[in-house]
Amino acid sequence: MYNEGDLQKIGANIRLMRAIRGIGQSEMAKALGISQTHMSNIEHNRASANLRLLLKAANVFQCSLDDFLQVSFAAGNSNGSSYSLEEICGLLEKVQSKKESADV
Repeated sequence: MYNEGDLQKIGANIRLMRAIRGIGQSEMAKALGISQTHMSNIEHNRASANLRLLLKAANVFQCSLDDFLQVSFAAGNSNGSSYSLEEICGLLEKVQSKKESADV
């Protein structure tokens, strides 16, 4: 079952799903009808997303609402373990940073 601690995963999962799909924070905010600042606050767990916003985000990502509550994602590595959301976000940030520095 779910508990209130699961709510803290939503923003990070939205951030991860957005990064995986290559959607910028401003672009996502525009699709949801909110400011980029509010989008950042949701992703960093400084603000909560209401149900209407989550429904819009699920439509953008073409996913279910349950996908926002996942704890970790299987990585398909050789030892069968999975990585935490924080580990995946950190890796994505490193990849984006390298991509941005290569584009310069």
